[in-house]
Amino acid sequence: MNFKRKILTITFVILLSTIVNAQTTSLFCTHNSSTLGGFAYSNCDLLTDSVYDYTLFPVLISSNYVSSTVDSANHIYYFSDGVRIYGVNTLNNNLVLNLPYPVTGTFLIANIQYNPCDSLIYGTAFDYITNYSVSIISFNPNDSTLNTLASLPSYQIHKGSGTIDTANNLYLFELSNSPFNTICGFDITLGAISFLTQISYMTTEENFFGISYDCTNSRLVGISVTASDSLAYLSYVTPLSGELFHINTIGWEGAYTPFLHAGSCIDNTNNVYYFAPKQNIINSVNLNTGNLISSDTISVNALFGIELLTSCTCPLTTKIITKSDNSKITIYPNPASNEINITHSFFNKANNYELIISNAVGKTQKQLKINSSSTNINISDLLPGIYFIKTLINNNETDHSSFIIIR
Repeated sequence: MNFKRKILTITFVILLSTIVNAQTTSLFCTHNSSTLGGFAYSNCDLLTDSVYDYTLFPVLISSNYVSSTVDSANHIYYFSDGVRIYGVNTLNNNLVLNLPYPVTGTFLIANIQYNPCDSLIYGTAFDYITNYSVSIISFNPNDSTLNTLASLPSYQIHKGSGTIDTANNLYLFELSNSPFNTICGFDITLGAISFLTQISYMTTEENFFGISYDCTNSRLVGISVTASDSLAYLSYVTPLSGELFHINTIGWEGAYTPFLHAGSCIDNTNNVYYFAPKQNIINSVNLNTGNLISSDTISVNALFGIELLTSCTCPLTTKIITKSDNSKITIYPNPASNEINITHSFFNKANNYELIISNAVGKTQKQLKINSSSTNINISDLLPGIYFIKTLINNNETDHSSFIIIR
């Protein structure tokens, strides 16, 4: 080999190594395995565009509302078909969780997301017959308990994915209130809905879906596509304002529809966003530039739940208000239009009590003194939206808080 060719060869090897190291080459996934004879936990190899099957889920997937998440600290891959939740240890490929959700009737669980800050899985429960009356739930994979945290009676569930903003301790997910999508932020610390923000699209034809939280840049990332399927953008949304921004146009393959995709995830170490726009294609996109790194067609049938064992770091102190603390304020009715009744189980005549009602951005709307354990409040002068109620005892703010939906 002459000297010039040797330099070219070394340069090619270094370049190839750089490209390979710039992204993860293996993703966790679920698919309908002909080898194992059912839906299986697998690895999708992006170098060879192959799938390797490891663990057969004992029950066939029974709904289209599938979602997945990971506990990266304990190496657990969770997969849900809306009725059951499975957990697989990714180190030994053993099935460690196989349980039906403790819900009854025609309810399904969607948009599951593991929160590394409190070791709970958050999700949305809804009636799949009507697809309305959405509730935010938490599921404890250690003891299989499920708690309902908040309700959104007038929204339709989006077949997307949830995500956790660990810096602000928020569970974020999309609601589909056709023809627009709405970002819902649930404040885990307060145990209340923090905001409901309608996405402001850059064009009238766009849809935004496949959300994941980008830890490095502190933003909510997803795919924005036009209704004509002619353009796809890596985009991000500012949750409080709902403004959508394009990072770059993506020239990839796949059906651009929020109702047919295998999930999304982010490699926070290498700043790569993965998204499967249809059931056998995985696209890798550079988070910083929005450029397509690769588009891999995986030889599988019905691909679901692509994930990586990465997660955002948690703050050193995360205060979680328990449901028992939160229940010390009871509001009825909720949602409401004209008047609400607030009951305070902690009321004591020896103290001075005040209630503060503020809007979603923290501006005080009402402040009034409380003279008994039960108070009626006129809210007919407040605009429709989410409002937060906090209690002051002897001019000191307490942990007793709740929220009200006014419509």
